[in-house]
Amino acid sequence: MKLNLLIVDDDKMVQTLHSIIAKKSGLTDAPINFADGKQAFDFIINNNGDDAYLILLDINMPVMNGWELLEALQKQALKNQIYVVMVSSSIDQHDLDKASTYEQVISYVSKPLTKDILEGLKSQPQVKRFFEN
Repeated sequence: MKLNLLIVDDDKMVQTLHSIIAKKSGLTDAPINFADGKQAFDFIINNNGDDAYLILLDINMPVMNGWELLEALQKQALKNQIYVVMVSSSIDQHDLDKASTYEQVISYVSKPLTKDILEGLKSQPQVKRFFEN
């Protein structure tokens, strides 16, 4: 099983920054960027195989926001292969509480991401197995 890193954010600069940091952290050599949740959802559904997905997910986006993507993913049989890190500029406690109600959400971090934050994800139980050997 392979772990794909998806960066879902409508800000191109954030996508670029997070891609660079993800590569430097050793999480992936090839992050896949999407400008909204619908694009990411369609990609996951169309590539439904044995792969797992680590999604760096923004909340506020056009077309399908982060919450809507989480709802759509929760209805899919492959939800056990999806691990979400909410990446937001929001520090609203309501958002933190809401994120914790989704079983796919393994972390909630504030923008901007750092190399240390992403390196720390490799020790999360759900993600760790992809980096052992």
